[in-house]
Amino acid sequence: MRTQPLPLSAARANQAEVATQNLAPGVYTLRLTGPSLNASRRVVIE
Repeated sequence: MRTQPLPLSAARANQAEVATQNLAPGVYTLRLTGPSLNASRRVVIE
């Protein structure tokens, strides 16, 4: 499991990049958590 803290602003939309160069091809779960956020998404690396 890799963890990457992201500074987010409540006042605007946020974007972040996650490095995938060293990940093997496959299906991964991206989980975002915060004070009022709990979301999971599937990510496919080819």
